[in-house]
Amino acid sequence: MSNAVREVLVNSYGFPARKTITMHNGVSTSKFFPSKVGGAAVRARLGIGPEDFLLVCVARLAEAKGVDILLQAVSRVVRQGISCKCIIIGDGPLKEKLLHEANSLGLSGHVFFEGFQRDVRPYLQAGSAYILTSRLEGLPLSVLEAMACGLPCIVTNVGGSAEAVKDYVTGLVIPPGSVEAAADAILYLVSHPQERAEMASKTREKVRQSFDIDTRMAELVSVILS
Repeated sequence: MSNAVREVLVNSYGFPARKTITMHNGVSTSKFFPSKVGGAAVRARLGIGPEDFLLVCVARLAEAKGVDILLQAVSRVVRQGISCKCIIIGDGPLKEKLLHEANSLGLSGHVFFEGFQRDVRPYLQAGSAYILTSRLEGLPLSVLEAMACGLPCIVTNVGGSAEAVKDYVTGLVIPPGSVEAAADAILYLVSHPQERAEMASKTREKVRQSFDIDTRMAELVSVILS
């Protein structure tokens, strides 16, 4: 699903290079799209103001997703007096541990654990930016969905994330495992609204050009039939 994964399969596991191709994930831009109306309801329900900077993260609450890094980064930002909120969507084995960590960091009222959601679109539409501080990835579908909803994305340079997000163009790419880098990226987007808006304007177009589901499916069919 990404060139990064392909390289591991070929170089580390001995897959034949000429028979191993990359088929990127795809999303529907007719299903995922920006909507201030859809996002306003989420903000109102959680008591998040329309001008508050809001991060959204959709991830399984497991070690590989690095949600602990996200919590520590948000804590650093909040301690600097920045009005930053974060919605985390997902469930998993680390749920109780992460809830306890968020409370220990004093993030009540700043971080909202919304659990598993069948439809993440209203949350993405509510966001100012998307963030995924993974330690391990293939090509996250959630990142493509966020981009289709017009969100600049902060992602770690693992798997195919950097194949979707171009640094300082459609978001920010940071090293995995670094609380400092994650906090700095959040602060950059908070303090550079014009640059953030420019990134947002390019994310949806990037999905249309490179990750459209219809194009990806046609490519898959072509490969199978060939």
